[in-house]
Amino acid sequence: MLHNGIEYGDIQLICAACHLMLALGMARKEMAQEFDVSTKGILEAFLIEIPHDFLNRDVEG
Repeated sequence: MLHNGIEYGDIQLICAACHLMLALGMARKEMAQEFDVSTKGILEAFLIEIPHDFLNRDVEG
């Protein structure tokens, strides 16, 4: 149960980061680059890879 609470907190932080980047007027590719930096080293985690992969998707295809 504790693990779920920690994971929920992680997801909330990721969402807050996305909203902040949108408020700053960042494009999808710029946001993806920020998450790309976050997927390296100590922050490497599946939950960080999800928004990175989503933001790198081709929205027109």
